[in-house]
Amino acid sequence: MKKLLSILITFLFSAQLSAQGDLQFDSVLVEQFQCNTSSINTIDITVPANKVLKITNISLGSQGGGSGYQYHQYAQLYYRKNPTTTAYTFICAGADVHSTAGTNGEVIWLNEGVYTFKLASYNGNTGNCSAIINGIFFNIIP
Repeated sequence: MKKLLSILITFLFSAQLSAQGDLQFDSVLVEQFQCNTSSINTIDITVPANKVLKITNISLGSQGGGSGYQYHQYAQLYYRKNPTTTAYTFICAGADVHSTAGTNGEVIWLNEGVYTFKLASYNGNTGNCSAIINGIFFNIIP
């Protein structure tokens, strides 16, 4: 009887616990930006209140003497949350298309706030760099 009562109390108590809420699809994010060898380019992405952003795909590339962007190791992408963070966090260096956002395939979730993404070329690149960031905004439903 004690065991049954303790299971019942545990079940009732756990039913009252709530996580952060459910996620509901809101909209899609597609941002493209470029830099050249003499500059670093940044863009700000704002995640509104009561929303989260899941970065689903990042494509990096560089353009040398020919036409078109080639995807190889000449572009670097970083991000930081403003104004709380001054240091940038490395996301990835240009290598093929990343099906998920991070270097090791981890998903990047961003909560509400303004985030600065920085694109820079490196390693003696003599062309332009390009980045495409894709993501999904979700509403947080309490």
